[in-house]
Amino acid sequence: MTRQGVCALAFIICCTIPQQSAAQTPDRILVMPFENPDRDRRIFWLAEASAVLLADDLNALGAGAITRQERHQAFERLQVPPVASLTDATVLRIAQLVGAAEAVVGTLHLQGEVLVVHARSIVLETGRVHADVTEQGPLQELFATFERVARRLAPPSAKSSAEVQSRHPPVAAFEDYIKGLLAETPDTAVNYLNAALKAAPAFDPARLALWDLYVEQGDHRHALAAVQPISPSSPWGRPARFLAGLSQLNLKRYDEAFNLFKALAEQAETPTVLNNLGVIQLRRGTTPHTGSPAYYFNKAADTDPDDPDYFFNLGYAYWEARDPQAAIYWLREAVRRSPADGDAHFVLGAALAAGGNPAEAGR
Repeated sequence: MTRQGVCALAFIICCTIPQQSAAQTPDRILVMPFENPDRDRRIFWLAEASAVLLADDLNALGAGAITRQERHQAFERLQVPPVASLTDATVLRIAQLVGAAEAVVGTLHLQGEVLVVHARSIVLETGRVHADVTEQGPLQELFATFERVARRLAPPSAKSSAEVQSRHPPVAAFEDYIKGLLAETPDTAVNYLNAALKAAPAFDPARLALWDLYVEQGDHRHALAAVQPISPSSPWGRPARFLAGLSQLNLKRYDEAFNLFKALAEQAETPTVLNNLGVIQLRRGTTPHTGSPAYYFNKAADTDPDDPDYFFNLGYAYWEARDPQAAIYWLREAVRRSPADGDAHFVLGAALAAGGNPAEAGR
């Protein structure tokens, strides 16, 4: 059954960019791509770049901005084209979906060689604008301009400009990176991302984007090679190791994947890491020293009791272990959390039939 693989891969978006804990960032911020009302093709790439860059700077200043992946997921759920011009009401709905407390929208204008950035921060609870910011600067000073915007939107921070801007590559490499994210074909995207890495080999977000592209094409070997050079000490080190583990899992290098996820769990027992340890154990078999699949799925469910996938995996693990009563219990928990989950209903029906409940299994 392929559900284990689906559950393993479903958590990629949650771990590609490191997140601070809820205690550290109680109010998350959704930054939307800024509009280019003049339709100036010289800065078309800056619409998406504005959201990526401002979110990165806000995170560097401790403000807890939401990732690009989460934003795109919300667009898909609402069936909104990612390049659409959106009303404030639609922006607030997207912000609600990703659990944001604020949404930042804005516009970009190019006056000669000077970029004018106008940003508004809207509080979801009241729908009111609580910050209205305008900054400008030469295109060559793109990062400095957006850092000034970020500082006016974020809480006061002791971080220096050098610390904030050290996370950014040269502007030309950043432009290639964004064009790679926006490219319509995989080959074009790979070319842009490789150009960004050629200009800035230490720019790790481009490697993470390459991983996404290769995985979409089912090329797990190249996906693994894309993220392996990322240092564990990088700000993107932990998500890169997580993605490397997923690649190893898909390449059936189960021992390597297990060791990598186990090391991540020793640093922080997140439900996604615990879940994937259980997936590996289901696929390769268990030993008394490495733990059963149910052990890891149980810990994942305890860590995040609202996610039905962990309960499905836990029930399925007991089904594989030929313990129908335990399987029934946990699959019922999965169905209770996600009544429309056809896989959970199917396996629950099989477990009920095996457990001597044919009438309920038929229902």
